[in-house]
Amino acid sequence: MAINTERLYETACESLRRACVAVHDKDEDAGNKLYGMMVKDPELYLHASDRIYWDAALPALEIYNMAKDELGKAKSGTAYSAFKRIIKRNGDIRKNLAGVWKDSEGRSCVCDGYLAIRLKKPVSGFAEC
Repeated sequence: MAINTERLYETACESLRRACVAVHDKDEDAGNKLYGMMVKDPELYLHASDRIYWDAALPALEIYNMAKDELGKAKSGTAYSAFKRIIKRNGDIRKNLAGVWKDSEGRSCVCDGYLAIRLKKPVSGFAEC
């Protein structure tokens, strides 16, 4: 039986959101705020050293991150993988210029802080700036 990637992603999102709310003792606002920050930059939270108070949400974050990657690969193929490599290449240099977005004509753009690329077809699977 094949796994429906979209359903897996939806379930991972809900599991992560619930874990974030649980971390904040069922405070919905604080939990949703943590969820938003984790979804915006999951790699930052997965590799942080000071994760004591939100450590309980890490398994859900790992599943969310894997499901997001699989969904992006399924929908956008090699363009998704290329965009991801370009963003990772940046590291901590010029973070304010790195990211993925759509321009006014709906084309997907990516920048690593130095190199910018724009594609005619949209690339899904990224939280846009």
